[in-house]
Amino acid sequence: MKKLFAAAAALFCCMLLGLSASAAARGDVDLNGRIEAADARLVLRLAVEMDDGLSEESKTAADVDLNGTVEASDARLTLRLAVGLDTLNDIDAPQPDEPKQLSSKEIYQLASTFTFEVRAKTAAGTFLGTGFAYTADGQIVTNYHVISDAQSISVIDVSGDAYPVTQVIAFDRDIDLAIIKIDKTLTPATLCRSGYETGDSIYTLGSSSGHTGTFSYGVISNAAVTLPEYQKGMTYIQISAPISGGNSGGPLLDVYGRVIGVNTLSDDSGQNLNFSIPVSYLDALDTANPLTMEGYAEAERTRRTLTLAFGEEDLHMRVGGTAALVLMPFSHQTVTLLCESSTDCLKPTLSYRNGDDYAWLYIVAVGNCPENTVTVYMKEAPEVKCEIRVRVSPGGDLAFACSDGAPDLGAVTGVAPKELKNNQSLIYPQMEYDGNALQHAGYTASSLLERYTEALTEAGFEQTDSQSVIFGTVSSYIFTNAETGVTISYTEEKLFTKILRVTVVVY
Repeated sequence: MKKLFAAAAALFCCMLLGLSASAAARGDVDLNGRIEAADARLVLRLAVEMDDGLSEESKTAADVDLNGTVEASDARLTLRLAVGLDTLNDIDAPQPDEPKQLSSKEIYQLASTFTFEVRAKTAAGTFLGTGFAYTADGQIVTNYHVISDAQSISVIDVSGDAYPVTQVIAFDRDIDLAIIKIDKTLTPATLCRSGYETGDSIYTLGSSSGHTGTFSYGVISNAAVTLPEYQKGMTYIQISAPISGGNSGGPLLDVYGRVIGVNTLSDDSGQNLNFSIPVSYLDALDTANPLTMEGYAEAERTRRTLTLAFGEEDLHMRVGGTAALVLMPFSHQTVTLLCESSTDCLKPTLSYRNGDDYAWLYIVAVGNCPENTVTVYMKEAPEVKCEIRVRVSPGGDLAFACSDGAPDLGAVTGVAPKELKNNQSLIYPQMEYDGNALQHAGYTASSLLERYTEALTEAGFEQTDSQSVIFGTVSSYIFTNAETGVTISYTEEKLFTKILRVTVVVY
């Protein structure tokens, strides 16, 4: 009677679920008409051959995925059925095919169908890069720096056929990505935004140094590396596959022929230090406002930018301290750079001549103030600007702002330099301090040298040389930090114990 009742209950459950009696039995290893966590435990014991006493009917029920073998995966499926995360219909639904790993030759043949050479014509000449098909309607991904300042762009396919670019769908100078478009139906690449790891095999295809169709092999050296000196806030894929000029914008391919990155730059300071931008960054591009090729060319002709090439946007200084920053202005037209401070606590000065690649900004702190902003801007386009936020307080840095920990004589003494002399081969200027101001702060020639030497020693500097001339009235001292490679030259001019002038140079 009990068996008859159990069978009837099981059949009733099947009717409620809309399943056949044989299907409902899958997962119900203890044959009690219910799929429970206890059934998952029994399936796992069967999988590891710890329960050989179960009936054939129970063993059949334990093969949840119907592959002819009871495995640990069947236990997982049973547990998911027990807690309602899956139904048998979910399990029986067709599963997506796993990607097929391709040979290197197959990857090359596949990638050749969606990879293009990109030629950007600018006022300075024609520049080569690479791109890959992004959408079927003609969109192609490349690096922004490949098409920067372009007046016209064309792409060449594997057959040598050339197509003019008619639109620039999107571009981002900071991310260094762009999407261009040609009037042709394309076979787009398959993108893979995640799942790759350090050590995975990868391939590249591009116009390396103008050699169209150069195919390279390597591994992922680091799946997520930062390059703050190139672009803060981004992660890159570091690869060992060799790339060079002309590869920019080309596809980084995994063993399935999917594009996982956009090959972008190389570090010439070492061997095989090459980097790609993950394709996930394409999602950040604004494609809502495409430009015609003519519109893009005009936008590039009138482009003006002002970026911080060396230094920090937020500084904490002491009175007397000096900050040295390097800005990089860009414009096809003549520009004049101006600077101003929001308070009298700072004295900013600029060293720049129109046409120079860089502009030197020096900020001297002359008074305590919790909030200051130094703004550098283009006179012809005031909206093009760079802002540096500065706090000045007794708790500020003793080191030169933006240096590798080199003690700032002005910050140590509280005496600001009287004069700054630019030397464009150095980040920091030659700083001259007035002897009367130093003496007014309570220093003699010997006590000043002693105090500065103490600060230098605490920062890891050692005195490596010294010399005196003109009967000791001019003395020079050289201090070097072996770890950072920074050298400081300290020269004093004195009359007996009286300081006339002190000059500091940071190399």
